[in-house]
Formats: sequence, structure tokens, C-alpha cells
Amino acid sequence: MPLQNCTDSGKSGWRWGKGGKCYTGPQGKKKAIQQGISIEGPEKFQKMASSGRIDISEHDIPFVSYALCDEGYSLEAIVAVVATLRSCLSKGDEDAGYPPNCNSGYEEKDGKCVPIDDVEAKEMTRKKINDLPDSDFAYISPGGEKDSSGKTTPRSLRHLPIHDAAHVRNALARLSQTDIPAAAKRSALQKIKRAAKKLGVEVGE
Repeated sequence: MPLQNCTDSGKSGWRWGKGGKCYTGPQGKKKAIQQGISIEGPEKFQKMASSGRIDISEHDIPFVSYALCDEGYSLEAIVAVVATLRSCLSKGDEDAGYPPNCNSGYEEKDGKCVPIDDVEAKEMTRKKINDLPDSDFAYISPGGEKDSSGKTTPRSLRHLPIHDAAHVRNALARLSQTDIPAAAKRSALQKIKRAAKKLGVEVGE
């Protein structure tokens, strides 16, 4: 991503691109964004945002509009960029989930669900899920076979892991959004509730 974390003299900060200046302090991210807008211009900045290449939060949007205004861009250009950022944030929330119910491939960090960037961490997370027994899933689609360890293959037939509290919360939040048949959803919900009770997770009526 062009907007990146960096370190300068032991202090964490933000920069635009690998060769950009590392801005530290409370205003570091804003300064890096402003540098990006100056370099890229609104159209390219908007394209980067729409492709998910810029790590922008809801709190950053007002500053983006101010920075575009300071650069002398038109109201039309500012509105277009802000609209794109808000659209991407909404889509990103759907993909990532909401703490503490982060979706698969995301982890909670600073109150948000963010992608697990580390490839090794992703592989370890997937391996851990694949190693779970069938009993640790809310629903298993028909048509699979059991391997030598008694687990269903292919693993993609196993849905909504419920082996810990975080995944139980996630399963509760995601069950209604899945393609699991209605009748199976009812039994899956009961299984999730039993896991929730065992793990001390509160379940609303």
C-alpha cells in the first residue's frame, strides 16, 4: 500500500510510498496523506482508494477533504474522492466484520477488524482451523468424505468454526448471512448456542 507505517529514530509514523518521508507524532498520518494527495492528485488518489490500496479510516476523511481543498481542487473532485472513500469503508466493514466478530482472514487491532497481513500468520490460522475436528464446526455440508483422522474433506465443506469464544461470536453474527439451508441453520444455531454456553458467551434472545 502507498500509505505505510514507518519508524524514524525509534518513533512509529506514516509515510507515502517506500521512499517517502516518515512523519511521526499525532499528525504523522495526516501529513503522509497530504503528501500522497500532492503527489498523486485527486483522480489517482481516488482510484487507489477504490482498489483498497489506501488505509483510510472514517476519522481521516475530513482531513482528506481539507487537504484536497488546500491543494486547490474543485468541490466536485473533493466530493467524488470522499464518496469513494466512504463506499470503500462500508464494503471493507462488510468483508472484515466488526470487533469482536472479525471474519476469517482478519484480526482485531485498535478497535477494527484488519487483514492478517503476515502470510505465515494466515497460513497458521488456516492450518489451525483445518486441524479442528468436525465437532468444532456449526455446520458441515453434505457430499464430503472422512479422512484418516475422521475429518471431513474437502475442508471447505465445514462452516463456522466454534472452538473458542471469538469464533462463537463470529458464528452468531454470520450465520444469517451464509448460504446454509434454512432447516440446517436452525440446528446450526442450536449448536452455536451450546458452544456459547460452554464458553461463557452471552447470546441475545
